[in-house]
Amino acid sequence: MSRKTPHSRAIDLHVGQRIRLYRLQQGLSQQELADKLGISYQQLHKYENGSNSISAGRMADVARVLGTEPALFFLGLGEESATILSQAGDREAMLFSNYVQEILPLERRQELQKFVCALAKTF
Repeated sequence: MSRKTPHSRAIDLHVGQRIRLYRLQQGLSQQELADKLGISYQQLHKYENGSNSISAGRMADVARVLGTEPALFFLGLGEESATILSQAGDREAMLFSNYVQEILPLERRQELQKFVCALAKTF
């Protein structure tokens, strides 16, 4: 069995982070997504942290369950992925963002964003 190259590890980590981001956007726990995929939450965890590669077929299943396209898991590959980590790291912020998108029209969301940015600068 061959070892992962640093490049393939980086790809697996990036794809896993994107899966986690989309999972959190949907408000799903690892267990909930794993159940929908028919895998263990441990396996999903390994996909998300990049320790296991995800096959093309499984990636298509994940995309279908999350309501996205598999290609989006590669979005930003090669760019700095710290943004993905910080976005995916705070479940409460992700859920809050989803709720705001559901209840406020675009113009109001933009006003709220400006307000929060101004508020953040005062601290």
